[in-house]
Amino acid sequence: MKLAYIFTSIAAFLTVEAIPFGLYSYSPSIYKIKPRTEPSKAVNGNFLHVTDIHLDSYYLPGSDPATLCHRNGTDSTNNVAGIFGTPGSQCDSPATLIVDSFGFMKKELQNVDFILYTGDTARHDRDPDLLRTIEDIPTIGNNDVFKKDNVGPDNTIFQQLQVIWSGLNLNLTNDFLTGGYFVQDIIPEKLQAISVNTIFFFEPNLEIEECKVEGSPGYLHISWIQRVLRDARKSERSIYIVGHVPPKDNTGNILYKSTCYDMYINLLGSYSDVIVGQFYGHTNSDALSVIVEDDNSDFSLISATNDKSQLRSTEMVKRKVVGVLFNAPSIIPVYNPAIRVFSYTIKSANHRTGTILDWIQYYADISSKANEPIKYVVEYVASELFGVSSFDVSTTSRVFTKLAKKKNIMEDYIRYMFVSSQKQ
Repeated sequence: MKLAYIFTSIAAFLTVEAIPFGLYSYSPSIYKIKPRTEPSKAVNGNFLHVTDIHLDSYYLPGSDPATLCHRNGTDSTNNVAGIFGTPGSQCDSPATLIVDSFGFMKKELQNVDFILYTGDTARHDRDPDLLRTIEDIPTIGNNDVFKKDNVGPDNTIFQQLQVIWSGLNLNLTNDFLTGGYFVQDIIPEKLQAISVNTIFFFEPNLEIEECKVEGSPGYLHISWIQRVLRDARKSERSIYIVGHVPPKDNTGNILYKSTCYDMYINLLGSYSDVIVGQFYGHTNSDALSVIVEDDNSDFSLISATNDKSQLRSTEMVKRKVVGVLFNAPSIIPVYNPAIRVFSYTIKSANHRTGTILDWIQYYADISSKANEPIKYVVEYVASELFGVSSFDVSTTSRVFTKLAKKKNIMEDYIRYMFVSSQKQ
């Protein structure tokens, strides 16, 4: 099948003839939008989720990680930066890792319908001697904006992206130019993806007020999401929510401004009948979270962490799971680089279109073999790990029960959370 990219936190939904290797070289002629326009005979489909590339063209193999892998240190014993990255450091991704990762996808993962890419392409702006410029920023995660974590409405980056993506037939309306968010068909009249600009909710964003402030960018964004969800419910379409920053990190800490978090979780819970999956990046780790509802129709978010008390809490036991959030690990080797393939329903008598059935997590172990050829292999298969046949709300509820009660499953889950890395 042809591939499609869905770039988000700002996101773009593209179908491509092949995965490009020149990440800084955009050739719109090779990208074609081709949503499903004819009834498919397929019952299920597959898609990729890739996130947090953080390509660093200044990365120097054999340099000192204390210099962010940009320069040699005075003590040669510290010059240990690997050819494919340096797990456990603050170094970003070398081009060798990106080329080999995309080469693996191009060669081995062609049987997919589209790709979710959840942002953070640019390197971190940590080196005072190599400050980023606006030209370094091709897509939007919290590190892709010129001033890290900070972006307001009508930002020029939105206009620049509209030009870059001008040949892609994307649904970039005035909402995109104003706020960097949009909605795109995956299966027309059946399945759509909402590209959420989570930076408008992100706690460190100093350019944005709390979402409770009427007329603020966060308030307007949540109102826009609600209108799209209301229309999807009326038209009986399924929805994927796709963003960069998740509401919580893998330790359970809230990452959004307080009222933005409350309003966003309540909105997602209120429209859980049409939202069949939520997909995020940012944390570099692998995590599963659920939205739960109590008898008063109040919603909260619970993340599966190594704190079992949360999974066994009254909040979890006495509430109904109504939504599922999938957080994918990154290509940047904070731990080990990873790529995920989801399977989902296209036609089913038992599930809504778009319901997640399973995923395969691929990873490359570079933590102990930093200078050897990179090789992506299967790290785990979710259905085998958790012993379920799908990841709708009822089966994911059983997954959380297993995590709370079965030590071996929790231990495996935590190991995979950090991509089988020595750093945990």
